[in-house]
Amino acid sequence: MHPDFQQRWAPQLRQVDPKDQDLYLLMLVARWLADTRQNSEFDHPSWHYINFPYRSDDRSTVPPCVDPNKENILAGYRLADLLQQQY
Repeated sequence: MHPDFQQRWAPQLRQVDPKDQDLYLLMLVARWLADTRQNSEFDHPSWHYINFPYRSDDRSTVPPCVDPNKENILAGYRLADLLQQQY
């Protein structure tokens, strides 16, 4: 069960007709990521990309090394791997 279920979604589901609860829960879960970004503990927009410079005049240029300590998508993947190992 999702850790937020009891606190975040169960109270809302109790207000919905039982025949509609599955669909309503799907809608709540679908916007979960947007909701969690309101909490600075979980908002890591730089984990979704790496800015590599683009030069249209030289397409053979290899992107520069990425700082392994900087928050970016690679750091996000490393953290996800660490968290997955705990379960």
